[in-house]
Amino acid sequence: MGMDLITLEVLRHKFDVIADEMEIALLKSAYSSIVKEGMDASSALFTTGGETIAQAASIPMHLGSLVPARQDTCDRCVTVLMARGAMGAAGRGKVTRMQV
Repeated sequence: MGMDLITLEVLRHKFDVIADEMEIALLKSAYSSIVKEGMDASSALFTTGGETIAQAASIPMHLGSLVPARQDTCDRCVTVLMARGAMGAAGRGKVTRMQV
């Protein structure tokens, strides 16, 4: 069942706002002067499959680097969780929710 265009546009806008608010919170809470004063940070929302849903308008250099960074982070979390025995057999190979 598909989604009507109005609902899709409302959700897209909401996800964009969430990503922008995440970036604002990150910049306001940063300790580093590079991040805080230079606004050198980015934020984005991803699906559990790794596809980008929304990304905050930020430094253009960051736009292409969030996807590989997300993949590397998920790979490391899976390795750590498996080493701790925190993931059951059904959860191995796919992270649906990261709890640290």
